[in-house]
This record gives sequence, structure tokens and C-alpha cells, in this order.
Amino acid sequence: MPQLHEVAPVVILSVLKLIVAGGAAGWTYRSLCAKGTFQARTLKELSLVNKQLLIPLFIFVNVAEGITASTLLHLRFVPVLVIGFMLVGLGAGHLSARLTQSPRRAYPIAAASCAFSNVLGLPLPLVQWLVAGLPAFRDDADAQSKCISYLFLANVASSILMWSCAPHMLAPIATAPPMLAEDGTSSSAGAGLGAGEPTELAKSEGQQPVGARRRWAALGALAVRVGRGVRKGMNRPACASLAGVLVGCTPLRRVLVLRDAPLRFMLDAMALLGAGAIPLIVFVLGSTLSSGPEAGASVDLPRRTMLAAVAAKLLVVPAVNLCLTYIAFSAGLLPRTEALLPICLVIVGSSPTAMNLSTIAALAGAG
Repeated sequence: MPQLHEVAPVVILSVLKLIVAGGAAGWTYRSLCAKGTFQARTLKELSLVNKQLLIPLFIFVNVAEGITASTLLHLRFVPVLVIGFMLVGLGAGHLSARLTQSPRRAYPIAAASCAFSNVLGLPLPLVQWLVAGLPAFRDDADAQSKCISYLFLANVASSILMWSCAPHMLAPIATAPPMLAEDGTSSSAGAGLGAGEPTELAKSEGQQPVGARRRWAALGALAVRVGRGVRKGMNRPACASLAGVLVGCTPLRRVLVLRDAPLRFMLDAMALLGAGAIPLIVFVLGSTLSSGPEAGASVDLPRRTMLAAVAAKLLVVPAVNLCLTYIAFSAGLLPRTEALLPICLVIVGSSPTAMNLSTIAALAGAG
């Protein structure tokens, strides 16, 4: 297990590398935009190509190489711990809004910004440089794939929950459900009936069957919403993680992954394309930060709530998640033999807000 005096300089150097790379990307982006040779639309298109092609290929290759059936059995608690990280962030964000006396409409915005972390955009290059800089793993050919596989295993739970739950959290609270009035009574054509006055159908069949049908209809509608949320959560990075696990943990590993596998050339071709994912992530991240806030963007949060949410996300949540990680290893829920696993989990638990959350917020009409 690497010691603190070994990890700390590598972490600092890795962060400096990311700052320099992001700064170079931002400067290049602004220079090209000033000359009129690059448009903001192009940046979004590059992000889409990266999300739809390069990142999924990068994920699939590394997970297929780094995750085996035995490793997966030992790491089955990782998704549970990641869910715990999100619950900690959810509580911290809600508490930050409550303590700063924020309007009720701002509660889900603060909670979502603290709950859903960036598992790929920032941690990916950081983990790569971290592994390359630690003497204990510098010469380990499998360390890179294993470490990245840990991230992608965490991303399966994180991505699905974020794309399933965040749109509902960020939907404007002021908008009442279409079929309900503010007092909870029905606003449909049948709302004109007197309170407690049963219809002819209810009189003939009794209230219990109608109530039962309503309960079953509500459960059916809930199941449909959950199914749609899970389907939205199964984006390409999440699907690539599951596909990599499937290949790495089954006999398909002998066909596609091993060095002498008959279809190894296909994995090498995917790796060639996927290698561009990290540089493009850094370029998009630096370019986006260099642009500043989007013109006309509005966050429904008072300044005091913003500061409290940032402090909660970058100070309180990492501290609590670090304690959860320590407890998980001390209790034997995670294997101590995987030396890089705690480093990856600490990075995931300390990562800033997911960049995809801005897209989700726009789609949900939350600004």
C-alpha cells in the first residue's frame, strides 16, 4: 500500500498537469474563437463524439482487460459504497440550503449539485497520471486497466442514478402536477363533482374496486417512470461498463481480451480510438471553464446558498466519504489486497459536481 508521503507529491503533480493541460486547451479554444475559426457549437459536437464513441470504447477496453470474475466478486460492494457517497452528498446539499434559509425551490438544486459527482471527466486523467507517477505501480502493466476499471464500475451506479433521479429532482417545484390542483384534488373534468359524492359507477360497484384500480394505476405509472429513468440512465458509458464486465468475466475474455485471443485485433482497434478520449475530455473541460458562465444562465440559488453548497461539496462530502471508505475497508467489505482501490474510491468520493448535470438541468427546465 502506498504511503502518504509517496502519494501526496504525485497527487499535487497530477493536479498541476491537469491545470496546465486545461489552461492550454482553454487558451487555444479562446484564440480559435477570436479568429472565427472555431465555434461554440463545434465544442458541443466534439463533446458528443467523445461521449458517444471515444469514451465508451475507452471504457469497454479497460474494463474488459481489468475486470475478471474473481475481481468482480471481491468488488461487489463498490456500487453500494458509491450509492452511499451520493446519499451523503444529497443530505449535505439539502442541509446547506436549509441552513442558509434558501427558498424551497432551490433545495433540489443544491442537493443535486452535491449528490452527483464527476466520475469520468476529472477522475479519469487524474487516475492515469497518479498510477503512472507512483513507483509501486509504474512498472505494473495491469495497474492502469485495473484502476480505470474501478472507476468505471463506480460509474455504472453513478451514471444510472444520476440520469434517473436528477431530472425529477431538478424539475421546477412550482409547477403543479397536471392532474392535481394545489389542494391535491383532481383538476380534470371530473373535479366538478362534489366532495365525497360517488359516481354512478362507484355507487354500483362500490368504492373499494375503484380505489384498488387507482392504486394499481398509480403503481403502473410509477413502474413506467422508473423504467424510463433507468433507460435514460443507461447511456453509452454505462452500457460500455456493463459490456466490459460481461466480456471480462465470461469465456468471451479468451476470445477477445487475452493476448493470443483470435479477435484481439478488434480490441486493439477499439483501444486506438479510445485513446483519444482523455485528451478530448481535458480539452473540453478547459474550454468550457475558460468560457465562464453561459450568457443568460440563471441559477435559482442565493449567493449564501451557493457558497454553502460549494463548501459542502468540496469539504464536508469528501471528509465523510473518506470516513465511509475507511470503514468499508476496516469492516472487510472491500479487499485490502487491491492497493489502488482506496485511491480510486477517495477520488470518486471527493470529485466535484458532474458536468452532465448542467445538461440535465437544462432538459428539466431548472436553468
